[in-house]
Amino acid sequence: MNRLLIPVLTASLIALGACAQPVGDSNRDATRIAASNPALTGGELKGTRWRLMSYGTYSAPQHVIDDLQNVAFLQFDAKEQRFGGSTGCNRFFGEYRQIGDAEISIGQMGSTRMACLGQLDQQERDVLDLLSHATAYGVAEDQLTIATADGRSLTFAAVGPDTQQRYHCDGGENLDTTYSPLTGQLVLRRGDGKATTLLPEPKADGASFTNDSYRFWSKGDGALFEDLTTASQQQCRREASEQ
Repeated sequence: MNRLLIPVLTASLIALGACAQPVGDSNRDATRIAASNPALTGGELKGTRWRLMSYGTYSAPQHVIDDLQNVAFLQFDAKEQRFGGSTGCNRFFGEYRQIGDAEISIGQMGSTRMACLGQLDQQERDVLDLLSHATAYGVAEDQLTIATADGRSLTFAAVGPDTQQRYHCDGGENLDTTYSPLTGQLVLRRGDGKATTLLPEPKADGASFTNDSYRFWSKGDGALFEDLTTASQQQCRREASEQ
């Protein structure tokens, strides 16, 4: 994958409201769109992170550029009627409103500013344009579909929450881990408070994560922690969860 990111003005706002529908605008096409796509039947949006899988026309969807460092996703806050996420390059945010059973209206949107070249730039433009013109949606099992009146859609897969664990090791050290199903990465924090990110590595049994300095492998309540810089290892045991 050819990707080049050039920081321009991180965390600055970019106005996207010109192409967005104001909240409360009529979604007169939503009923027609929903009738043509059985997946657009509404459903629960809050409390779930949705990882973007594809976007574009129904007949020729585009697959998302896969990058664990910056995953394209969407999340809704039903209480505040707001949403946020990432295009795979920049973070975005805005407001929305559910109307009726399966209609959705997207208000003014904003985004951070990071220059994204090539395919990633096109993906960002398309995703933001699709969101700003959304009229209907549907949740079916672990999949979310958001559609526009002109026959385009975004398809997302549900992603669970991050999980945190503490391990006691035979060398006397405590390890805290945070696993993100969104990125597939494991953040490991040693007893000295320093955190490091480990990437998943293929393994037939258990779960294994590694970087240039460490390897962490776990199965059930047990784990093996290897410090690759000193060629040492510790057997560890997961702390029981509080009920």
